[in-house]
Amino acid sequence: LGMIVPTAIATDESNKNLIKDLVEKKSLVSFFDFTNRGYLFHDTESTFSFALVTITNNGISEVLFAAQLWKLQDLKKNRIYKLTADDILLLNPNTLNLPVFRLPKDAEIVTSIHRLIPILQPIAYESINGWTVQFRQGLFNMTSNSNLFRKKSQLESDGYIANGNEYTHNQKRYIPLYEAKHINQYNHRAATFEGVPNDLIYGTRPRTNKPTIRELNDPDWSVLPRYWVNYKDVERKISNNWKYSWLIGFRNAVSAVADSRSLVATIIPRVGVGNSMPVVFLENHAKECCLFLANLNSFILDYVVKQKVSGGNLNFYIMHQLPIIPISFYNMRITDYICEHILKLIYNSKEMCAFANDLGFDSKPFEWNEDERLSLRADLDIIYAYLYRISKRDLEYILDSFDVYA
Repeated sequence: LGMIVPTAIATDESNKNLIKDLVEKKSLVSFFDFTNRGYLFHDTESTFSFALVTITNNGISEVLFAAQLWKLQDLKKNRIYKLTADDILLLNPNTLNLPVFRLPKDAEIVTSIHRLIPILQPIAYESINGWTVQFRQGLFNMTSNSNLFRKKSQLESDGYIANGNEYTHNQKRYIPLYEAKHINQYNHRAATFEGVPNDLIYGTRPRTNKPTIRELNDPDWSVLPRYWVNYKDVERKISNNWKYSWLIGFRNAVSAVADSRSLVATIIPRVGVGNSMPVVFLENHAKECCLFLANLNSFILDYVVKQKVSGGNLNFYIMHQLPIIPISFYNMRITDYICEHILKLIYNSKEMCAFANDLGFDSKPFEWNEDERLSLRADLDIIYAYLYRISKRDLEYILDSFDVYA
């Protein structure tokens, strides 16, 4: 049987039982994924993904795959690769959803990474990587919790006084509500609503301004959010196991067009967080939290993410099945090296004093220097290329692949 179906039938968690059945019964012959950028279907969005799927009842030991194709002729350009049922189980053991590798070389590299590095949160057996992680879809839903949000004009008319980017009145305290648009890798001050007209702040596509280097170099400067939430409501939402005065967040939207990086994470103050920024709670000490953050932001893991994401969202079932470096892979020297780099990248603002203190650092924030930051991030990426045991040849291939997406 051959059919044309949305790619999501094989890549989304909601369809996992169907795909699991096809894989286990060895019924899947081939899965060829297309994006409509070549407009094979003229009246359909260019971003829509569909697949040519063939199934049989004869029993197939290897499945033929191709992904991210634009036209039928792409099938003739060495884009087809083979995976066994064991390979699929190795790559996505929790869901058995199908991978969508761009090229056979991508399948080779990612499969070899998974053979060495366990996934973050397996559900079929106990985790062996030392991480105890809980993901939360932000702290507040931007729709269902909107009754808890206050605008700047509302707070000021109610007599609240600004203190930095917080508001206080009669012992009540309203703190910023962060959204994904506020952050970038190792930067919780990547965008602000300061200077944006009201009609562009609260529209369907809210606009932000980028901070200047002068603002980023000011440790007292903080971003202006769209909304504020009551401090007590925030505290009620934070996990009881989380003991730090800061949070780890990442953007859940993936855009290869807008960003060369798919996984963007950073440390943020202990504030309200909208559902566009999932929050990570770890039952690990502060230095290990730094290791986890550095791993999330490494371009090696980002490369894996690009092969695993078929839609526009970085869903939790994808995060659970990412190959994350086990704690046992780090020695004291590498741990200290990574933490020193993370500290310099994160601690540019007084809002991050508590984070610096948790790492045993009690001096003033570091200056914002673009060249130094680039060098620090490059150092971290090389460390993770080493930890993932990536060969020089494969490393060059991965770096070149970022040019394709960027």
